[in-house]
Amino acid sequence: TALPSKTATCLACRKPIVFAIGKDSRFGKRALEEAGCAVVESDDAEALAAAIKNCAGEHDAGKAAAFYLKHMEKTANSRKYADLITKRP
Repeated sequence: TALPSKTATCLACRKPIVFAIGKDSRFGKRALEEAGCAVVESDDAEALAAAIKNCAGEHDAGKAAAFYLKHMEKTANSRKYADLITKRP
């Protein structure tokens, strides 16, 4: 499973996101709980329609931004990646 590269950008821009992925997937759970994003099963058209309609209402942009800063901010992630590569056993 891979996430589109635009995921981090959308979170950073504080726009509502609806993920049509496995609700029980590791990222699905985190996106719902930590980022406050809507998560629906990819084969549930009714839930997707309801989630899109809900995006027109209130949206906690701060929660998504905090999730981005903690897990997806480029400088921090680049540093983590470099540390993994240069870490000696």
